Amino acid sequence: TTRLDRQKGFVIGTIQEPCNDYVDVWAARSMRPNDNPLGEHSGTPEEYLGRDGPRFDSDSDQERFQHWLNHPLVTGSLD
Repeated sequence: TTRLDRQKGFVIGTIQEPCNDYVDVWAARSMRPNDNPLGEHSGTPEEYLGRDGPRFDSDSDQERFQHWLNHPLVTGSLD
């Protein structure tokens, strides 16, 4: 923003918790397994994606999410 912007108005911004980013990416990947938001070369196994949509909150999906989250190609890939 410019100085004039700050004098005449205000900025609205949002920040999402980093852990929510991982849940969002995993859920999006689970809904659309062929559309990988982490890039085509991330290569995380589909066996770790959710299967019980649309909420993906079953015990088995929670377990799959934990495996996905700990996968070496996922850990640390979000900024």
